[in-house]
Amino acid sequence: MRGKGWDISGLDFKNGSSYDHSIKLLITVYAKDYLVNCMLAMFIADNNITTTNRTIRKRVKNVAECDVKYVKNTLRCDRCELVHVQKVLECVVESSVRQRYGVVYTPTIITEYITRKSIGKGTRTVCDPACGTGVFLLSAVKRIHQLSGRRVSDIIENSIFGADILEEHITYTKIVLILYMLYIGEDKQYLNFNLNCCDSLTFDWKNAHPAVSTGFDAVIGNPPYIRIQDMENVQKTALRTRWRTCTNGSYNIYFAFFELGVGILSSTGTLGYVTSNNFFTSFAGKNLRGWMQENRYVRRILDFTHLILFEATSYTCIVFLDRRKKNGIGYNYVTEYNDLVALNSIKFDINPYHKLRYEKWRLLKSDEREIIEKIESTGRPLGMVSDIHSGIATLKDKVFLLPYSDDEYIEKIYAGRVYRIESSITRNIIKIPDLGNKPSQALPTNKIVFPYRKVSKRYEPLPERELKDVYPGCYQYLCANKTVLLKRDGGKQNGRAWYAYGRSQGFDTDGRKLLTPTFSIKPRFHFDDNGNSFFCNGYAICNSDIPLIVIQKILNSNVLAYYITKTSVSVAGGYGCFQKNFIERFGIPDLTDMEIERIEDMTDQDHLEELLAEKYNISALIYQ
Repeated sequence: MRGKGWDISGLDFKNGSSYDHSIKLLITVYAKDYLVNCMLAMFIADNNITTTNRTIRKRVKNVAECDVKYVKNTLRCDRCELVHVQKVLECVVESSVRQRYGVVYTPTIITEYITRKSIGKGTRTVCDPACGTGVFLLSAVKRIHQLSGRRVSDIIENSIFGADILEEHITYTKIVLILYMLYIGEDKQYLNFNLNCCDSLTFDWKNAHPAVSTGFDAVIGNPPYIRIQDMENVQKTALRTRWRTCTNGSYNIYFAFFELGVGILSSTGTLGYVTSNNFFTSFAGKNLRGWMQENRYVRRILDFTHLILFEATSYTCIVFLDRRKKNGIGYNYVTEYNDLVALNSIKFDINPYHKLRYEKWRLLKSDEREIIEKIESTGRPLGMVSDIHSGIATLKDKVFLLPYSDDEYIEKIYAGRVYRIESSITRNIIKIPDLGNKPSQALPTNKIVFPYRKVSKRYEPLPERELKDVYPGCYQYLCANKTVLLKRDGGKQNGRAWYAYGRSQGFDTDGRKLLTPTFSIKPRFHFDDNGNSFFCNGYAICNSDIPLIVIQKILNSNVLAYYITKTSVSVAGGYGCFQKNFIERFGIPDLTDMEIERIEDMTDQDHLEELLAEKYNISALIYQ
């Protein structure tokens, strides 16, 4: 029963929707608590509910009818349903608070899928250890009610457990559960909740809830996303001390929530989380992969690849696991938004645990795995055939990169002032993404300020006095940007000069090379035949024992395009990732001298694809 004036069909997947805008407008008019109360009064009135519940009665008692009408008109809501209230509850939590605590709200279609797959007829207890505004717990109540026919009030009081670090989240979860109880025709003056405002990762779950001392039948949710770089030192120490997946590296707090979930799960229970999918391949996720693989916990993963389902830009997946050891992980993926309505019909292919590597998980469908194994077993890996280097990393390109010019001085405007920078302190650089979509001859796109000198075989920053005296124009420009440069790496200088690059990499890449952007829809390896330029925002293939023109043609083929699509991370728009760790295992066929000459002279792409399909022993039709 959706309101005619408020189409909520887009609420799940449209960021920045007109509904969000209307709610934000109302937040500027009313105090957020009063706005929530207006929504409760609207919900009660529109659904003809009479209640004795003290929580609701207290909140709607002093709400003015004219304010309810104004809210209703602003939201263009003919009939207020629970999803409308939930959306307001999510929006009134300040964005700074959501960011600090890694809060990301979950679309209904995802919560319903997870609860459906995690909760069965025998499920008696369900926990969401980071419950937010209660979307998962509400879905759990509905699921248990549907399967068992139990009274909703009984389910809430005896089967639903949750925790959140924010008091307002606990308050809003209680409101949502009460409203659903009222909506289905039950009423109760007081409800007893098993909801705790606490840090779930340090909370004593068993003592707090002795009735479920053997663990919950289902643990569900959307754990917070907080990188180590955004944590306070106290929190970092607590995580490293308590959770194996967070002992080192650039971990994320959701790693610990996997460990927590298993720890509070019963021996026959199911855990279902929606979370970031970058733990499959990231260096940061190695400990989490190792813990999951060692214990063989993961049952299934549904990967949403490059689809963006949340306000956050993280790419996500759904992970189901339990405490029973398994032979492999069931895997499938969704690449189109239209397919989200058919999640229940998705089948899963098994990826055997013994074929997974802690360093990087390669999750594939069965037919894809066969092709990838053929590609990787052909000839020698690219990482053995040639060197693969990353480029210059200043951590503030907008400061160091200048327009390309052969003049004695290069002008750069900053903060309304024109600075004349000496060309003699610059080097040619190729900003790889600017080379275009078609593989081409790589020519310098910019100049880069290069405040370094070579000492023996190393590059060291120029002494500041020399920089000031010999290159005064450049020094003045860098001083104008000093505050910006000092903020790099979160303000950590790590002993480097304030005007030095953020990373000491990419200096020794002279010579002929192939250049690829880090992200691209399809392979586009450009040829740098000159070899005198630095490069940035990508990777270089060099020092190959096979002619680079041959390597270029192989890498720009449909074979690598298919390989990257199946083995790398995917970002919005279907862009694949061409980082070193995703291309170094790609097989380069063993070629005779005659085949090398043939490929060097070949201009017909179709003929090249046919030759490569033969060399890799795969059908050309499979990957076109």
